[in-house]
Amino acid sequence: MTKKELILNATKNGKVVGLGFIKRSTGKLRTGAFRGGVVKGITGDGLKYNPSDYDLLTLYDMNAKGYRQIPLDSLVYIKGLGKIWEISEDEIGYQIVEKSGV
Repeated sequence: MTKKELILNATKNGKVVGLGFIKRSTGKLRTGAFRGGVVKGITGDGLKYNPSDYDLLTLYDMNAKGYRQIPLDSLVYIKGLGKIWEISEDEIGYQIVEKSGV
């Protein structure tokens, strides 16, 4: 299962998922609670670019109350469905390791 599939599966039906990732702009760890499928504040204009072209996933940040672009290439962990997945990367690719429950 890919990182994107794991997040989309965990956010099905409005469920909240915890994510930790490295921000591209600052290089610092960013954590938060995110949901998929939120339609609040959508104007219908859409984005001026395709997030998939930049390895991004759009989710709603429950703490900041706004949409955020999550960089899939710098994910550190995913918490959801009662599990924690840690993601490690090397020169070959990435590995998702399931840890103990939340």
